[in-house]
Amino acid sequence: MKTLTEIQRAHDLALGILLGEVPAVIKQEDLEKLAAATDALCWVLGHTHGKPVSCFQENLDRLEATLRKMGYELTCALHPDA
Repeated sequence: MKTLTEIQRAHDLALGILLGEVPAVIKQEDLEKLAAATDALCWVLGHTHGKPVSCFQENLDRLEATLRKMGYELTCALHPDA
């Protein structure tokens, strides 16, 4: 598992690219992927950036609701290294 420092660094670099504060040559479709990855990093770090819930959390909630409707029982599975 990555350290909090590594996760925060990835978040800061990705967000910097998205905000135009870190110079990068990147295709539009890759920017969209970077935005999604950054949102997931924000979720991990507990950042909301002024929004009540992150897009990642909204998508996760929708996915879990869909799986429950399909009859799946969702349990908390811990990583073996946790």
